[in-house]
Amino acid sequence: DETSYRYDDGRQSSLDPTAIRYAVIPKSGFTQAQLGDFVVVEYRGKRLAAVVGDLGPVKKFGEGSWRLATDFGIPNSGNTGGVGSGVTYTFLGGSSLGRAASEEKLLGQLADLQLSI
Repeated sequence: DETSYRYDDGRQSSLDPTAIRYAVIPKSGFTQAQLGDFVVVEYRGKRLAAVVGDLGPVKKFGEGSWRLATDFGIPNSGNTGGVGSGVTYTFLGGSSLGRAASEEKLLGQLADLQLSI
């Protein structure tokens, strides 16, 4: 229900997993990216821009938001969805522009990145 990356909107609202494509990284031990960095996710020849939006269990990698899964045609259930392999993440370390002011601003940043990939 809540994401580790939040908007800078005065309420520190969490990302909406049905609206924002985001990847989850482990809470510790992962140094290639941090919250708010951008990531290019690839699956079956399709590339999508996403943001590192949440922290998950240590040594567990590969979770993504409902929107990310849906946009790839991957089963999106939090309990039974996902795929066993084939998803590639290219983290753009140090690419964060800080906390976005709103969902609209973050969607605009992701659209700009999508145009460049």
